[in-house]
Amino acid sequence: MNSVHNNNRPTTSSGAGAYGACGGGGLLGGSRGTSSSAHQASRPQQNKIVKRKCIEVMCQPSVIFLGATVVVTAVATVILSMGLTTRYWEQMVYDSERVSEIVADGNRSRAVQWLLDGRLPLITYERPGDNELVYLFPINSGVWISCIDLEEFEFDKLSQAGYKGPRCMDHLNPDSQKPTDARAAWQFRMQNLAIACAMVCLILLGSAIFVGLFGIFRTQISAVLVTGVIYVLAALFAIFTLAIVHVKHRNRLDDFEPLDVWTRLIPDLDRSDDFRTARLITLGWSLQLAWTGVGVCVLASVMWMSVSKMMRYNPISLVT
Repeated sequence: MNSVHNNNRPTTSSGAGAYGACGGGGLLGGSRGTSSSAHQASRPQQNKIVKRKCIEVMCQPSVIFLGATVVVTAVATVILSMGLTTRYWEQMVYDSERVSEIVADGNRSRAVQWLLDGRLPLITYERPGDNELVYLFPINSGVWISCIDLEEFEFDKLSQAGYKGPRCMDHLNPDSQKPTDARAAWQFRMQNLAIACAMVCLILLGSAIFVGLFGIFRTQISAVLVTGVIYVLAALFAIFTLAIVHVKHRNRLDDFEPLDVWTRLIPDLDRSDDFRTARLITLGWSLQLAWTGVGVCVLASVMWMSVSKMMRYNPISLVT
């Protein structure tokens, strides 16, 4: 009987242990499933909270005004930089009717031939044993460079036909000789002064980008205010450049006198004085673009100064 009793005890305890183990495993598995499902259910709520915070930050009036300031600043920088670096500030063309009248009424033996679909008049001075050819090139000029206003393939055709002159002339070319004539020397100095003002303006525009970004991301009110001052200075130096070009343009309109750099670009320009009254010197689209950039630049400066005041009394925070 004792042996039977001892044999039955392990059986009973093992069954209880097995039951306890199964029961315990079921409870642990149930608690893990419950915590996992609760964590998954909380994720959408957390995402909604983060999105709500982002919307609240971005919808602040100060943040909206800051975004508008950045957009206006980018537009001002692009427009003013394009205006200063493109080469269509001044343009010179020849009036076709006036050229024909001068050829027909002149006492000298001359003939005109229109090349490149009537864009380029070629004057032939008929002389015994030799004919002199003079090209009346259209020209466009910017702050940095002056070029013959022809496409690359058109100028290649002229080069193949025998023209040996350059297509463009850099205003800062160190190999060019300084003019000796008083009026031409004045034009040369004014041209260099316009280049210096344009260079300072471009440097200010580049530096304003870094100062403005530093002021925004580091929340530095002084840097934001300095950015507004920099854009005022950039607009001021751009106005200096524009004023110099306008003064030179006005002085040339009286006697149709071209820029000295145009004379160096086209040697035949001195020999075409007979057609001086046929020259039409006008202001190009680059000049108008630069004036537009100056206006937008002043607007950007006012907006940056307003942002600095806004940050002083109502700090802008882009952190959620």
